[in-house]
Amino acid sequence: MAVKKNWVDRGIILAAILLFAILFGESLAAGSPLPDLPGGGSLEKWEQPWRQMTDSGEKRITDYPYYPETEEKALTVYNQVPKIGDGEWMVLRNAYQTVRVAVDGETVFQYEGGFVGSRRPITGSFLCMVPLKAEYSGKTISVELTSPDGAALQVASPIRMGTAAEIRFTVFQSNRGVLLFSVAMVILMLISFGIYLFSRRYENRRDYQSFLFLGIFILLAMIWVLTDSTLGFLLSVNPAFIFLVSMVCFQLLPVPFLPVVWQNCGWDGRTLRLLQRLFWANCAAQGLLYFFDVFSYPRMLPVTHILLVLTIFYLLWRLVKDVKEKASASAKNLLGIVGIFSVFGLASLFIFSLGMRKDNSKLFRWGLLIFVVLLLGETWSKLIRLVQERIQMEVYKKMAYQDVLTGLGNRTAFEERIEELEESLAAGSLVSLAMLDLNGLKQVNDTGGHRAGDQLLRDIAGCLRRAFEGMGECYRIGGDEFAVLFPGTEMTNDTCRTMVHRELARFHEETGRELSISGGCVSSRVEEKGKFRISGMMEQADALMYEEKRMFHGSRDGEGK
Repeated sequence: MAVKKNWVDRGIILAAILLFAILFGESLAAGSPLPDLPGGGSLEKWEQPWRQMTDSGEKRITDYPYYPETEEKALTVYNQVPKIGDGEWMVLRNAYQTVRVAVDGETVFQYEGGFVGSRRPITGSFLCMVPLKAEYSGKTISVELTSPDGAALQVASPIRMGTAAEIRFTVFQSNRGVLLFSVAMVILMLISFGIYLFSRRYENRRDYQSFLFLGIFILLAMIWVLTDSTLGFLLSVNPAFIFLVSMVCFQLLPVPFLPVVWQNCGWDGRTLRLLQRLFWANCAAQGLLYFFDVFSYPRMLPVTHILLVLTIFYLLWRLVKDVKEKASASAKNLLGIVGIFSVFGLASLFIFSLGMRKDNSKLFRWGLLIFVVLLLGETWSKLIRLVQERIQMEVYKKMAYQDVLTGLGNRTAFEERIEELEESLAAGSLVSLAMLDLNGLKQVNDTGGHRAGDQLLRDIAGCLRRAFEGMGECYRIGGDEFAVLFPGTEMTNDTCRTMVHRELARFHEETGRELSISGGCVSSRVEEKGKFRISGMMEQADALMYEEKRMFHGSRDGEGK
C-alpha cells in the first residue's frame, strides 16, 4: 500500500508539472500575435475621442468603461484613423464580447470566440490586437461589439494604438503587480515542493503531504492569475485557449487546498472530500455543457462562485467549532488565515458580481498571496511540531529499550527479542545464546568508586560490541550481566570464548587496562515453529558461565596463596 501511495504522489507532482509545461509549451509554440520587435514606449490615444451614434445624436466617449444608455443588441463606436505608417496596431480590451472591426465598412478584424469541438464561443476578457496599415489613414474605423452571453455591452477601457514594442512595454508595465505576484508564487511553490520531497524520509505521510497539495494549489493559482491578466495574449494567439485554462484553474483551486486544511487540523476529511468531488464534477459538467452548446462559461460562473462561498462558510464554521470544543491551536491559526482570505475573496467577488469599476483582481491577488504565505507558515509549523513529537517519542522508545550507560539493548529489549524469535524462527533454524558476567566490578566500585565502575561497564560493552559486530545482538540484562543472541548462527562455547578474549587482549594492548569476563555459549536448532523456547538455552549458558567464573575465582585464589 505504501508503494502504491508513493507512486500516486509522484503521479500528482508529474501531472502538475506536465500541466504547467503543456500550457506554456502550447502558448510558446503558438507564438505571440505581435512581431518580435525590440524597444519600448507607451501607447497613444486617438487624436479624437471615440463616438457612438445614438437616437439622440452622436455621443462622445470620454469615460471608461463606457456603457450605452439604452439596451442594444450591438454596440458600435467609431473614429477617424489618424496619419499612420505600416506596423501600427490598435489595442482593444475585450470584455466577454465578440468583436468586429471595419475600415470604411470593410471588415479587417473579427473575433467570434469559439474553441475546437464546440460552436459556442468562448469570449473571455483579453486584448484584441488589430493590425493597421498606412492606407487606413483618414478613413473611418468602427468597432462593433456584441455579447453572446447576455453580459452588459461595454467599451472596457480606452482604445489605443501603437507599435508592437510599445504594446509589449505597456502590457508589462500595467501588469507589474501580476509579475511580482507570479515570481513570489514560483518561490513559494518551489519551497512547498522542496519541503515535500525533503520530508518524504519520514514515515508518517500526513506530516508532509500537505506541502504536496499546497504546491499544486500555488501552481494552479499562479496559472489562473497569469491567464486572467492581459499577459496571456503575449503568450498565445488563441485567446479562447487562454480563457479556458483560466476557467479550469479557477474551478479546481479548492481541490488541492481542502486536503491542506483537513490534514493540518487532523480531520477525517469525509465532508471535505465530498466538496472536492463537487468541484471536480462542477469543472467536468461545465466543460460538457459548453462542448454540447448548452451554456457558455460566463453564464455558468455563478455556480462556481456559489460553491466557493459555501465552502468558505463551511470551513469557517468547522474551524470555529474546533476552537471552541477542542481548543485546537491548528484550528485557531487556520481560522485566522482562512478568515483573512475570506475577507479578500468575498470582497473581490462582491465587486466582480456588481460590475463595479474597480480592479477586483488586484484585491484578490494580494489577498491570495498573503493567504499562501500564512498557510505555508502554518503548515511548516505543524510539520515542525510533529517532527519534534516524533523525535521525543523516539527518545522515549530508545530509553525504554536501551541501556543508558552502555548503549546496548536493555533487559526489556532482550526479553521482547526472545519472544519475537520464539514465534518467528522456522523449523530447522539455528540460534545461539551467550550469557556473560563481568569479573571484578564490585572490587572496582569499592576501590575506585562508581564512576570507575561505570567506565568498566562501558569498556566491556564496547569490547562485546566489537567482538560480535555483524554476528550477534548484545544486551546488558543486569548490573554486571550481559547476553548476546546469534539468530541463524551456530556459535560454540569455545569460539565465543576465543572471540571475546581476542578483543579483551586488543583492548589491553591499546589502553594498558585489563578486563575480565566469564561466559557460556550454547547453540540449538528449532524443531517446530512456535514451540521453541530459549529459556532452556539460558539455563545451559548460565551453567557454563558459572563454571568459568568458578575457575576464574579459583585461579585468583591460587595466585593469592
